[in-house]
Amino acid sequence: MKIKQLSFTAFSMVVFSASSATFAQSENFTGLSVGANFTQTAATHKRTESDSSTVEVFKYGETSSGANLQAAYGIKAGDSMVINVGGTYSLNDYKAGGYTYNGSSWESNNKAKNHYTLYIEPGFVLSDSTLAYGKLAYHNLKLKTDTSHSNVSQNFSNIGFGAGVRTMLSKNTYLQAELGLVNFSEKSYVLSGATYKEQPKLTYGSLGVGYKF
Repeated sequence: MKIKQLSFTAFSMVVFSASSATFAQSENFTGLSVGANFTQTAATHKRTESDSSTVEVFKYGETSSGANLQAAYGIKAGDSMVINVGGTYSLNDYKAGGYTYNGSSWESNNKAKNHYTLYIEPGFVLSDSTLAYGKLAYHNLKLKTDTSHSNVSQNFSNIGFGAGVRTMLSKNTYLQAELGLVNFSEKSYVLSGATYKEQPKLTYGSLGVGYKF
């Protein structure tokens, strides 16, 4: 529900800015900026256990609230185009819930940790104060699974996609809304003679504030 609300907020900002746009100035969005974003993240984790006789599939996930820090540099690419390059680092872990095995619930503590991104962000200037953008980002995180039966940590990475809108409140401060997703590459490991395959997926929405130097 919160992610849907974030999506509606981002859409409303785009519609409002587009309707009031008179002319565009890409210079208003260039240069170094830093920011902080409130995030709502849905983390899904698919885990497959297989040996010579059985195949078990686990799907579990939870929604987490948190925050990340952001730094970027905007480069003018025309009167109405800006390309931002930057990165984010999450300040919190993402919950990954629990799972069921053979009809019984195991006690488990599954978390995605140390999530960071490096991204390129082409943007179109809608007005002097509003920029709409798409995002292509490299994501990396550590998935940590702790149960009474195993303790496993693995790093996962892949390319994710996003879109958002940034509105300048003044010459130096801005508000930002963004939606995105990443489906990480699958990894395998062997534990007690069984082979496991894991694949996390994140869907997120964020609202943030920043400062442009």
